[in-house]
Amino acid sequence: MKRSPLGRGAVVAAVASFALVVGTPAPASAALDPKPAEAAAGWLAGELTGGRSLNEDSEFYDYGLTVDTWFALDAAGTEAKKRRAIVRALKDHVEDYITPFGSRSAGATAKLLVLAKQADARPRHFGGVDLVKRLRSQISSGGADDGRVADDAEMDYANTIGQAFAVTGLARIGSPSKAATEFLLKQQCGKGFFRLIDGDATTNPKLTCAGGKEEGNSDPDVDATAYALKALLVAKRAGTSGVGSAIKDAVQWLLSVQGASGAFGGAGPTSGANSNSTGLAGDALAAAGKDGAAADAARCLRRRQVPTGVGGELRGEGGAVAYNKKAYRVGKANGITKKTSDQWRRATAQATLGLTHLPLAPEPEAVTAPEDARVERPWAYATTGAAIAVLVVAIMLLGRRLVRRHRLGSAR
Repeated sequence: MKRSPLGRGAVVAAVASFALVVGTPAPASAALDPKPAEAAAGWLAGELTGGRSLNEDSEFYDYGLTVDTWFALDAAGTEAKKRRAIVRALKDHVEDYITPFGSRSAGATAKLLVLAKQADARPRHFGGVDLVKRLRSQISSGGADDGRVADDAEMDYANTIGQAFAVTGLARIGSPSKAATEFLLKQQCGKGFFRLIDGDATTNPKLTCAGGKEEGNSDPDVDATAYALKALLVAKRAGTSGVGSAIKDAVQWLLSVQGASGAFGGAGPTSGANSNSTGLAGDALAAAGKDGAAADAARCLRRRQVPTGVGGELRGEGGAVAYNKKAYRVGKANGITKKTSDQWRRATAQATLGLTHLPLAPEPEAVTAPEDARVERPWAYATTGAAIAVLVVAIMLLGRRLVRRHRLGSAR
């Protein structure tokens, strides 16, 4: 009989090796939360200071980000206590937000009106301010700027995003502004996108729809388009006519610029794929009934989300969403610092909107933790302990049989 190449020592080593593979606790990828929007909202809620978002690097309360945080928590349908705290804080500091440095901000007023309506917080008596009256007083009347919401300041920073919030807020309270809606429509270019810097060709001849480097920043803008699309959808539901073709064109343009990964980029310095633009665009497409594209955006966002239970420098930051791939790598190396916390909060707030559209039963790749994400707890066995025990016993029995044959062969 041919001798077995396996001696007793080899069998024991093989069994031990197998046991290490299937039964020894070892590091593995951290599991992504099955409810990513709620995880993101939970992280954001933990970042609040007295119901407000504090910019730790520059040491000031960022009320715009505070409002975005409320929108995120509301979209996730969680953190009700924190949402109430945000509303109370905004009521106490309403003028600090909508009248910074003594100048009335049209965009901030419009944005706060949308929050007040969604929160059932009496928009006509919000912290002692009638937000509806205030906003309407900042809508231009007559001339080329008819319907434009404008800042009451020497430097007017109002833009298409603020215009979209104005259209949304007024439509939701049942008092839509035809003029404001028509001015918003003027900011849509032939290809379907909306430009960020608003205006009229008669007042700014260089403000064109060609894109490029001309004055006026008329480049295609995903964020402005997403906000405008949602505003027009709200206006349409409120009974505004003549917006159907604009909605269709905006949807088609957004679909045409979505990356293969599901991501979107912004414009100018934010033109690269990022979580803010992806969250906003995905949410807008979902509102327009494009569930497939919205789900693709959500899956992309989930790949930028810190898994629950992760170790290393991002320990305790589960749910946070990085701005992009580079930001995630930096976060894994250095954690979330004072200098980077603002970007993480902004990215997570707008990404949460997109994460709410992740399908309930995501594909396996959508729940895979980011590469190199590790947990400190023991590895969860791939199979049950009973199954592993059966396999180990089977190998041990096989080993004994081989050893016995080896001895019999040696004795002959």
